Amino acid sequence: MERGDALEALYRLREAEAAKTLEMNTATSNMAAYLRHTLAEYANSRSVMLAALGWNEDALAAARASRLLEASIPESHYNFGMLQLQQAAGLARGAVRDRMLEEARSAFEQARTLDPAFREAVVMEGVSRIMAGDCSRGTERIRAGWAIDPATPRLYPMETGPGDQNSAGLHRRRRIEIVPPELDPAARLASCDGRA
Repeated sequence: MERGDALEALYRLREAEAAKTLEMNTATSNMAAYLRHTLAEYANSRSVMLAALGWNEDALAAARASRLLEASIPESHYNFGMLQLQQAAGLARGAVRDRMLEEARSAFEQARTLDPAFREAVVMEGVSRIMAGDCSRGTERIRAGWAIDPATPRLYPMETGPGDQNSAGLHRRRRIEIVPPELDPAARLASCDGRA
């Protein structure tokens, strides 16, 4: 993935997922919890890889699977929210779009609750609110996210703490980093000028 070969990364990750899934069959309860967490992180990474390839439906399914396997990974919620927002941005106003925006907002809130220093989640929560027509709260959330110092330490569970060289080296906690123009927070904020 670091070399820019998302397809090869995806293939290798699927191999790792298959191996860990097999281990689940004979795992003790303690080991099963660790393996489930690892599989959730793999599914989260898979969602980022699939999104990089432009396979957003599959990416959304992977982000959903990650959230179901382990609800404590902020990036899983963030990635799910980003993918929901991207789909909603292409839809006309209506019940389907409203539901997707609500699911995205809720996912960003979960990410923020799990890790208050996850500034991108706070900002994108604001974008989701503005897209739903709530300029006042959306503007407040975007500005609150931007106010979080990027140097503020993020929260990680013990197993994947930032001091764990294996975890840090493998980038276990991946997130979608490229924000498409239709979701740009500054542009969304500007669209609320005078309405917030």
